[in-house]
Formats: sequence, C-alpha cells, structure tokens
Amino acid sequence: MGLFSKKYCCLCGEKVGLLGGLKLKDGDLCKECKKKLSPFFDDGKESTVEDIKKQIAAREENYKQLDNLQINKIYGEFGVILIDETNKKFVAVADTSDGLFKSPKVVKSIEDIKDKNPDIIDFKDIEDVDIKIIETTREEKQTIDGQQVSYDPKHYTYMIGFDVIIKVNHPYIKTIRISLKNGTVQIYNEGRRLKDDYVTGFIRDRFGITRVEDRAVHYDNLTIQNIVSNAMKEMPEYSFGFKCTLKNYDSIREYAYYLALCDDIKTTLLNK
Repeated sequence: MGLFSKKYCCLCGEKVGLLGGLKLKDGDLCKECKKKLSPFFDDGKESTVEDIKKQIAAREENYKQLDNLQINKIYGEFGVILIDETNKKFVAVADTSDGLFKSPKVVKSIEDIKDKNPDIIDFKDIEDVDIKIIETTREEKQTIDGQQVSYDPKHYTYMIGFDVIIKVNHPYIKTIRISLKNGTVQIYNEGRRLKDDYVTGFIRDRFGITRVEDRAVHYDNLTIQNIVSNAMKEMPEYSFGFKCTLKNYDSIREYAYYLALCDDIKTTLLNK
C-alpha cells in the first residue's frame, strides 16, 4: 500500500481528503461526516466505526430534544453557556460565529445556536468546573524626542481572558472549554498590578483575609459630572490591585463583571 493510497469514508463511502478528516481505530471519516460529531469530541483514534455511528445517532436525537430545554440563564459573548435550571441541564458552544473572520452571534435563545446542535449535558454528569483566567501584559511607552521610552514608573496594559472548563462524564465528551469574551479585557495600569507575594498570600488564605489583588471597591456613580468632580474623592486608589484612574475605570468594572460571571456559572453548574 503506497504512502498516498486512497482512503474512503467508513460511513458515506466518499474519498477522504488529506485535510479535515478523522482517523478512527478501524477506519477513516471524511470531513463532511466529521461535522456530524460533537465539536468537543477529540478521541477519534480510540473510537471504532461503531462508536461513531452511535454518536451520530445520539446527536440526531439530541437535536430533537433542544426545543424541550427551558433556558433561563445565558452566559458569554464568544463562547456561550445556556442553562436550564428547572431540568438541571446545559448546552455550550465554543464559537458562536458562523465561520472564520465572522463576528460572534448575540445569543438570546436556543434558536440562535440550534444549527450547531449543542450537546445537552445533565448537571449530574458534571465532574468539575474550573475557571481559568489568562493574563498577559505589555509595557506601554511614550515618545520623547522621537524615541520610544518607558514611563517612570513603567506603565502596562493587562490583557485578561476568561475560560470556563467543564469536565464531564459523558459517552463521547471529556472536557468542554468555553472562552466567554471575544478577545480580552484590557486594563491600562500605571505601574505593576499589586499582588501579594506567595507567603503573604498563604497567610491571608489561612486566616481568611482577602488578598490584595482580590479587594475591590467600585465608584458606582456613572454620571459624567460626578465622575469628573468627585473622582479623586470617591474613586478608590486601587481595585483588584489596579491603580484606579478615569482612563481604566470602565475596564476594571468589566473585569469585575467577568469575575462575577465566572463565579455564577460555577455555582449554578455545581448545584446538582
């Protein structure tokens, strides 16, 4: 058998291309048949043709059951999680857009993502829910005499993403990972973000004292007049370890929103 010998799909019989198909334990799947599988399925090499047939049959039945969901909570703007608290079920979509370079959908009901046939998962099958906060930084510089130079102290932009990782006991899904935001929350900060060192953080945890980076007091009067006139009096000096200014106020509030969102998702999904 040659290196580039033709392979045919074990389901539809069509030729399997070099890209986009799936290698199974005892056969090959073409790219079109692969689309019928769950987007969270990643165990093809350990699956047989019979396993794949069962999954596709289950997915067809799953589609029929989507209209029976009573969705009362929807989270996310890129990836989304829709929850039916009454029946203790949820569905999730990792990317709500309709293809590369297209904007994510605004999801208001199951109808908005029904074409993606999201897998219905029971709360009882959830093994764990983990929140992953991904933080990267870049230094911001100023131009002096045509040269890019650092501020004193250095200024940074913190780029923060929020992922929800759900581990499940399911016939063909192990892990569901959802990025809630399209891009990152970007917080401009004068200096490095304040954080407790390891020892101080351990002591605070041990005695139930809030870490510096977790403390937050928010300036809640949103009128422009009050923001301008009372900013120095009412705005906290630091929030979540960031030095508060009018320039980063909105992004700090957005950061706080996503933290609260992640906490609510975890609490809701683990309420079995």
